[in-house]
Amino acid sequence: MEAESTRGRCGREGERVYTTVDVANICKVTQRAVIYWIDKGKLEAYRTPGGHRRVKERALCEFMDRHGIPMGTPGDPRRRRRILIVDDDPLMVEMLEHFIKSENEHYDIESTSRGFQAGIRVCQWDPDLVFLDLLLPEVDGFEICRSLKGDPRTAAIHVVVITGQTDASAKSRALACGADEFLQKPLTREMIRAVLQRYVPT
Repeated sequence: MEAESTRGRCGREGERVYTTVDVANICKVTQRAVIYWIDKGKLEAYRTPGGHRRVKERALCEFMDRHGIPMGTPGDPRRRRRILIVDDDPLMVEMLEHFIKSENEHYDIESTSRGFQAGIRVCQWDPDLVFLDLLLPEVDGFEICRSLKGDPRTAAIHVVVITGQTDASAKSRALACGADEFLQKPLTREMIRAVLQRYVPT
């Protein structure tokens, strides 16, 4: 059985690459059906040195459009990447939105300032990436991160913690809660660019 990745990964040239399991989940078919499509030449793919089939994003998008597969599945490569900003500082939210849009306008961005609302919005909107401040009203960022990463429905969402805390233990605590990355404020354009390229390339 071919290996599974939770969401498409980037290939050598920056294009996202999908396993047959990824494609099956996105198209809502069995993995066997995807392998059949590939072996019959209906879906363009290549083989890794280990013999696993891999599908590039362009080929998958063309296949889905050609066969009228509706858009909407969270992993659908035709869907714009979604970024949720969770921070109660309006200036920080504004700055992050500016940095993100200046890198690429093809992101859907939402924000919330309340910890409790963040959990609800994640479940409703299914973002690909969450920028999460640690100090929030109602619920702290550590608990939100732990909850997202501990739930199979949201565990694949990338969580990047942002904080102005100088407590040396904050980073280790955040990573222990499952955060993908820890960024210390003040944030820079270069820091945000690196995060976008790593987790939500377009």
